[in-house]
Amino acid sequence: MPVKILLREIRDARNVSLNDLARLTGLSPQYLSKIENGKSNPTLKTIGDICQGLQIQPGDWIVYEFKNND
Repeated sequence: MPVKILLREIRDARNVSLNDLARLTGLSPQYLSKIENGKSNPTLKTIGDICQGLQIQPGDWIVYEFKNND
């Protein structure tokens, strides 16, 4: 999939657990885990909640990987 979610990497770098992020965002740890594992696509509201909770921009944790056209 060309869109990659880097939420776990950001949490790890900041030493923030899923439970910590859940408290910061008001989202459940289970839902956040599904987003991290690519099993759920976040809504714009959820993206905003995560950005607010971690004080990051969407481009910090949602990236597009371009295909190599070799």
